[in-house]
Amino acid sequence: MNWILVSLALFVLMQVALVPTIFIPSGRVFGAAWEAAKALGRRTAELQAAFENPTVRTGHVVEFITMFVVLALMVFNPF
Repeated sequence: MNWILVSLALFVLMQVALVPTIFIPSGRVFGAAWEAAKALGRRTAELQAAFENPTVRTGHVVEFITMFVVLALMVFNPF
């Protein structure tokens, strides 16, 4: 039964750590770049940079790894 607590803690910590520090600020930058590109009618360098943001990519990798660990805890029930 402790695996549920560990899984919940991992998920909540991931959300608390990643969403306000990485995803919301990067989303605002992306939104501004998106609107500017729409106004110009073409893809801009700022939009391309927002798509290729390495911080966001790292955040998504951390999300993926955390979800894999939670899935492993669910399947193997180690404790």
